[in-house]
Amino acid sequence: MQVLVLGGADYQGIFLAEGFGLALDTEEADLVCFTGGTDINPQLYAQVAIAETDHPDIQRDAFEEQVFQECVRSGIPMVGICRGAQLLCALSGGHLFQDVAGHLTSHKADTADGRDMLVTSSHHQMMDPRDTKHSVLMWADNRSGYYITETIEKHGPPVDYEVVYFHETRALSHQPHPEWMERTSQYYQWFFKTVDQLMRGDLE
Repeated sequence: MQVLVLGGADYQGIFLAEGFGLALDTEEADLVCFTGGTDINPQLYAQVAIAETDHPDIQRDAFEEQVFQECVRSGIPMVGICRGAQLLCALSGGHLFQDVAGHLTSHKADTADGRDMLVTSSHHQMMDPRDTKHSVLMWADNRSGYYITETIEKHGPPVDYEVVYFHETRALSHQPHPEWMERTSQYYQWFFKTVDQLMRGDLE
């Protein structure tokens, strides 16, 4: 299996450790991985940036949106990590909460297959997959206020979304960071379990 990793050596390393080869472009890729970084442009999900939102990398957003569209046209599955998860959410028709609390440190999360585990987080924005065809694979308990533009969502979402699969785009979005965890950790292994399910079509 060949993966196109849109990120550095730490992201490439976890895929190499699991037996993937590195693709140079989408034509070679069986999977594309979108990785972490600065906040994406709120225009991608029809919002205006609030004070807490970082200045986006417009060129990166445009390039990765182009790669996303190539994957959708060719049916190539995608996985996103942190910023990459948020990008895949937005481009799949979802939105983002532009600022939340409680996700800058490791915390417990639950999975749809009945597990609870420690996940490593470092994000202040969070996926909002409502209005998309999706499955929530991992979540945490509601933690704080959720800001869409300058207005707080008083009741928030039913859960804090950690891992979401977007059916129509074959996009698997992971907010936690497997590249920060030991290969023997429960979440690292579960991350690659979900990637395997994605590649085999078992998330449909």
